[in-house]
Amino acid sequence: MRIIAGRFKSRMLKAPEGSDTRPTLSRTKESLFSILFDACEGARVLDLFAGSGALGLEALSRGARSVVFCDTASAAIRVLKENTASLKVEKEVSIVKADWRHALASLHADAAEFDLIFIDPPYRAAIIPIMKMLDDMQLLSKSGIIIVEHAADIEVLPTSRYVVSDIRRYRDTSLTFFRRDDDHESGDISGVL
Repeated sequence: MRIIAGRFKSRMLKAPEGSDTRPTLSRTKESLFSILFDACEGARVLDLFAGSGALGLEALSRGARSVVFCDTASAAIRVLKENTASLKVEKEVSIVKADWRHALASLHADAAEFDLIFIDPPYRAAIIPIMKMLDDMQLLSKSGIIIVEHAADIEVLPTSRYVVSDIRRYRDTSLTFFRRDDDHESGDISGVL
């Protein structure tokens, strides 16, 4: 795995061994960051289910201000620490070893706010509870974007606070992009695409 563009362009990243993490394919990652274009500049990033940290580190390479990485796997945490040390970005990142529920609750308690939130859960994990908790915690900035990577045959529905702004399919993987919908304070807007 390597960083595609920015200040760390072509730098190699380590990946955790085993089947607990599923790295984002290079073509999918390249397409994702082409879509985000300049959204990384100055962004505060949350990389939930971070694995190697490839998405958050790519964002950092492209000008993100800071990244919070969250994962539960010890192997992933070890590789995250190695990757951030090799890029000398330890002061720009935080690494949280916790499951997603505890991580989001802790970030909410700290009044954290993010401009980009990457959600790449283990394959076929239930995404609805994650989106519901994000909805409740209000961690996304006003102009922020949530990007969910998931199996292409699974539809990720909007919540009361977030609307789908884009969906991109890459063979068996999809990226669904969400933005805040401040016009809908409450209620289900799952019919809005």
